Amino acid sequence: MDGGFGQTALLIFIMVAILFGAYYATKFLANRGKRMTRSKYIKVIDQIAVANDKQIALIDVDGEKILIGITSQNINMISKINSDRIDVEVAQEKDDFSRPAFFSKIGDFIKKTRQSPYELQKARQEERKKRQANKRASKNEDESFDKILKSIDERKKQFDSYRKDENDEN
Repeated sequence: MDGGFGQTALLIFIMVAILFGAYYATKFLANRGKRMTRSKYIKVIDQIAVANDKQIALIDVDGEKILIGITSQNINMISKINSDRIDVEVAQEKDDFSRPAFFSKIGDFIKKTRQSPYELQKARQEERKKRQANKRASKNEDESFDKILKSIDERKKQFDSYRKDENDEN
């Protein structure tokens, strides 16, 4: 072999290195963004976009819940929410790129990649079986059709001989 395996191994190594680099870069940027928006006393509980550049947000300011309206030019307090009327917990953000989840996804991908030739072979075998069954069915249909044609020919011959016999008698 003229280096085909070595080149393939090198390309796989480079792809894995790029994946890990992208993973850690994403994680770093996400943590950096969290630090920039993290506040000791103010937490955004929920928010929803109601129009282009217009949002409504529910925030927690030192235990007090406040509903605010946000536009591109302005932020207005809509109302204070009585904690007795509404029970809202500040959601802890879950890290979607946790190490076990990331590696299990890679493991699942590798398993699927390894199994794909077998699944392809199985699908091909099933397709062959379907084709053979269709051929048998069409062969049976052809045989039945041939029997019907033979029966029709025999009836025609009988009818012709019957007519011939009648013509001979007359």
